[in-house]
Amino acid sequence: MKQLSFLPSSFRPSPRVQAAAPPPLASAARETGPKEIGQGLIEYTILLAFLALVVWVIVQVMEPTIGNVFSEFVSDAPVAPPSLAEYTPPPTYTPSPTFDPNASPTPPPTATPTNTPTHTPTLTPTASETPTASPTPPCPIPGPYTVPGRVQFENFRCGGQLVAFLDSTASGPGSIIYRNDAGPAPEGPDLAITSDAGGGYHLGWVTVGEWVEYEVTAPATQAYSMIIRYAAPNGVTPALQIDVRSGNFTSGPFIFSAPVTGGWDVWGQSTVQISLFAGVNIIRVTGNTANTNANYNYFDIEVAPTPTTTPSAAPTNTSAPTNTPAPTNTPTITPTPTPSGVLFVVNNASNLNAGDTAVRDRLIALGNTVTVVSANDSNTNDANGKSLVVISSSVNSNQVNTKFRDVAVGVLLWENALLDDMNMASAAGTVNNRTQINIISVHPLAAGLPTGNQTVSNSQNYTWGFPNTATALLIATVNNNVNQYTIFAYETGSTMVGMEAPARRVSFFLSDNTASGLTSNGWLLFDTAVNWAKQ
Repeated sequence: MKQLSFLPSSFRPSPRVQAAAPPPLASAARETGPKEIGQGLIEYTILLAFLALVVWVIVQVMEPTIGNVFSEFVSDAPVAPPSLAEYTPPPTYTPSPTFDPNASPTPPPTATPTNTPTHTPTLTPTASETPTASPTPPCPIPGPYTVPGRVQFENFRCGGQLVAFLDSTASGPGSIIYRNDAGPAPEGPDLAITSDAGGGYHLGWVTVGEWVEYEVTAPATQAYSMIIRYAAPNGVTPALQIDVRSGNFTSGPFIFSAPVTGGWDVWGQSTVQISLFAGVNIIRVTGNTANTNANYNYFDIEVAPTPTTTPSAAPTNTSAPTNTPAPTNTPTITPTPTPSGVLFVVNNASNLNAGDTAVRDRLIALGNTVTVVSANDSNTNDANGKSLVVISSSVNSNQVNTKFRDVAVGVLLWENALLDDMNMASAAGTVNNRTQINIISVHPLAAGLPTGNQTVSNSQNYTWGFPNTATALLIATVNNNVNQYTIFAYETGSTMVGMEAPARRVSFFLSDNTASGLTSNGWLLFDTAVNWAKQ
């Protein structure tokens, strides 16, 4: 075996010594003297130090690599040996940048979930819905109007077609010149810049059946004067129908008919007497002529002058003689109720059914003096001095027959078996369990209701008749039969079935108890029929 080459030469055996016989003791002692031994130890120490230094440098350089090798070995090993487990903690492995970035992102995810619960954007939509009201065009009317006061015709109430107005023609400029809540031209009542003093706008191009509504507040239920400012050239008929409603109460129609003024820009005024109720009133103004109406600027509403109660009986009392009291009984107070007197013919005047009770109360609410008479006791003379005869279907037709056929007073009835006796219809009958009638006309008797089916009562029976369709005013039919007319009428002098009408005649859809179940539209039609028949 070869000797290590790094041993000092003094330790190597000389070839001579190997070849020759061992020297004598004296010469051997001389060769291994203290000086040579010490010198060899020093060289050996230096060499070892040098080697240690080299190993240390190598370890320093290789330490990260060795650490990575060990760490990979440890991570791959199923169970780390104790010596390697102790080795893992060196700082070299922990600060490795690969793990620090992963550690820092981990906290943010925990922060994000906290935001989700705290975020309550569900409540914010409520705020976003509030602005939705702003797109609705503001209503420009200055109101509310109070009585006494002036109302401009362009300041009809808000709500649009069939709520605040009915504009049935596409011609005309519409309302856009002044207000945009009625829709773009040609929608809305037709307005134009007025030439009347004070400026502003006027209402024009009003045709028959078109209407506008105004809201006014009256201090008391009583009669008022409606003074209308208008302009009308020759050949135009300034004519309007005025209807008033307040809750379930209605009054009218009141007819405004005035002379021409001589031009579209020649302004004048005329007055119609109307009735208002205490509180809020809706006044509907409807065109009442087929030709182009007039220009209407404004109307004033004033308390109607109280009729001069000319019971000048008071002066009679001034006479000193005590005998004068006798003339005091003669004051002409008796004629006063007569002009608004209504004769109401029923089956039994002392025991009214629910429908007749409702009709009687409604007639009184409209300001009429009502005389109720039993059919069996009634006679033609009962109509004398009355403004209207109303005949209920509760009567036995053979007890009435032709008693009121020829009277020169308006007659309103709903007994179908009397329509032939009155020469008003060639056929008649009733339909059961109905709530609607079909409006087929824009005549004032339709009370401004739009054409089509209208709910007029709860489930009730309705009267119908088949009139002279060539001359009758055909207002409404049964909602599924165009030949069964539930409301029709004859103007004075028009040809009925076999005779001319001595005065206005109206056949209405009520049956025995229908009036007790009328809706507001049903009462509106009834009030309109009563007032029209009295003209």
